[in-house]
Order: sequence, then structure tokens, then C-alpha cells
Amino acid sequence: MKSEIKKFIRNRLPLWAIRLYLRLRYGPPRLVYESIVQQKISIKQGQYSGKRCFIVGGGPSINEMDLTPLNDEYCMAVNRGFLLKDKSLRHVEFYGLSDIGAYAEYGRAVPADFAEHICVFGEIPWDRNDVKSLSVFSMYTEHCKQKFMSKGFFQFDLTQPVAHTYTIALQMLQVAVFAGFKDIYFIGVDNDFSGSNMHFYPDSEVEKKSMKDWRFNPCPDNEKAFQYATSILQPMGINLYNAGVGGKLKALTRVDFKGLF
Repeated sequence: MKSEIKKFIRNRLPLWAIRLYLRLRYGPPRLVYESIVQQKISIKQGQYSGKRCFIVGGGPSINEMDLTPLNDEYCMAVNRGFLLKDKSLRHVEFYGLSDIGAYAEYGRAVPADFAEHICVFGEIPWDRNDVKSLSVFSMYTEHCKQKFMSKGFFQFDLTQPVAHTYTIALQMLQVAVFAGFKDIYFIGVDNDFSGSNMHFYPDSEVEKKSMKDWRFNPCPDNEKAFQYATSILQPMGINLYNAGVGGKLKALTRVDFKGLF
């Protein structure tokens, strides 16, 4: 019976009614997802000063790319990014995970040696002791409107919660800037959820359900967030580029991936 009620609430009620229900049942919304394991930052601020890096998303356009050149570059992967090993990307400097459901589904399958630094955000119940270099960050929630990246906020002080976003690629951007990278290239950040499959690997049933439960299109918000990030960072000499193929992300200057090597 309870599952039927939850299904009705999720699928039939308008969003304003769902928010009212949650407010009445659970009280005022939280403004910060505090880390539930000890917060720490193993990354040294500016330790990659002046270098370039690639933030690799999970979009299906990855299947159209040869990632072999990235093995000689500083890279960041996210979510099921460890599957990029099957796409010839053997190792990355940074790996990020921010979704509790994702951690429950595959967080313990992330190879400990896939990344130099593993970054977790928010309330992920990290319970692994095989990772040497772990960074743990708090994260603003969707209720903290003034802390949205799409509203023009960018977190430079990672001892404070990172800005709210609808893609972990933008949370990793805040890490990349903290680490000192100057030229930052995005690939596989397609900003397009209209296809039958949302990732470079077959979507799991959990991922399909999560997207359905969102009940809104995050792409316009992501587009604005990238626009604001560019306007904030470019005057500081930090450059953002879209080096991917395909996709619908328009906010960043597009460059030819092959021409970078």
C-alpha cells in the first residue's frame, strides 16, 4: 500500500503539491547536504597550476571518440566513468561521485586504482578504506536558490559547500579550478537527454527510473550554469572549452578534440 501511495505521489501530483507534501511531512527543506563522513580535502589548492585538464562526462557521444590521447593528459571522470577503461582510458587523476543512489548501485565497484584522487559530494555514506586519496565535500541543495551555478554562483573555497548543479561535471569544474587548472576541456557532456539511451554504456533500470522521477528537463539550467561559469572564470585567465563531438551543449567554445594533440 505504501509503495502505491509513493507511486501516486511521484507520478500523478504536480511538483508544487509534492513540495508541499514534503514540507508538511519532513519540515523545512535543507539548504546543505552535509557530508556524513569526515570532510577533508586531499587535493592541494593550486597543485596543478597552469596546466590543462579534460573533464569526461558520460554522454553517448563518447562512443564516437578515440580516448587514447587522454592517457597522457590530466583527466577527471564521473559516475560510471571507470567504464572508460573499456574505451582505452586506463587511468585518471580525479574521479567524482555525488549521487547517493549511484553509490548504492555501483560505488563499491569503482577500482581503487582508477584515479589519483576520488571526490565524493554530499551525503554519500563512503565506507571504503582502500582509497588512499579521498576528498569529501558538502554540497548546497536545490532549495538554496542563491547558490545555484545557473544563478551565477561559483564556489572557490572548497572548505565550504560546492554550488548546486544538475550535472556532476560542473561540480568537478569547481574542483578543477581549486586545483589550479587553466585550460579545461569538456567531452561527453552532451546536455541532451532526448535519446533512448543517456550514456555511453547501456542505461541501468535505476538510471532510467531516476531520470523519470526528475520530471523536468535540466538542460536549460546546465546551459546557463556553463554560461555563468565562463563569464566568471574567463577574466581570471581560466578557459573552458567543449572538445566533445555531437551533443547539444552550446555555452562553451567548441574546439576540435583531435587538434589538441
